[in-house]
Amino acid sequence: MMREISFLLFALMLSGCGSSSDWKVSFPTADTFHAGKEIPVEMMITQDDKGNAGLDVTATFEMKSMDHDTLHVSFSDEGNGKYTGKTLFPMSGEWQGYITISEGNKKEEVLIPITVKE
Repeated sequence: MMREISFLLFALMLSGCGSSSDWKVSFPTADTFHAGKEIPVEMMITQDDKGNAGLDVTATFEMKSMDHDTLHVSFSDEGNGKYTGKTLFPMSGEWQGYITISEGNKKEEVLIPITVKE
């Protein structure tokens, strides 16, 4: 019984490692994240150095060291790998974004650190 459980866990780890789609997420306007007002959030999603269009993209933003509301953002596809949304960061500091990217039956979550300024 223990051998079957160990094998199953090993198989699950291998399948998780092989499912990466190599999507890369970047925020070209990262220096414009300011607290206290609604701002546009723009990101680029690339794969093999080419922009990926047609993806379903959402994000959840949380402060790293404090318990504040979780911010949920849906992104619009602007073409050529550019995705835009809007949010309001309530305060400055270190945040992290959990970016969820879906395309058909492929789904991936990417963790991105973000600094929000006053």
